[in-house]
Amino acid sequence: MSRTLTELAVEVLTTADGREKTARSHAAAKLWRDSRAAGAPLAIGAAMPP
Repeated sequence: MSRTLTELAVEVLTTADGREKTARSHAAAKLWRDSRAAGAPLAIGAAMPP
């Protein structure tokens, strides 16, 4: 399943636990960097903010 940047951002923002929020944030950033390096950047997408 393809993820968008906004979906990843909402996931991070809705995570209550600080350590889990940090881990999800780092994972999203890595996914974004890796997809750009592979020449297939993630779509921005659209999502409702929390």
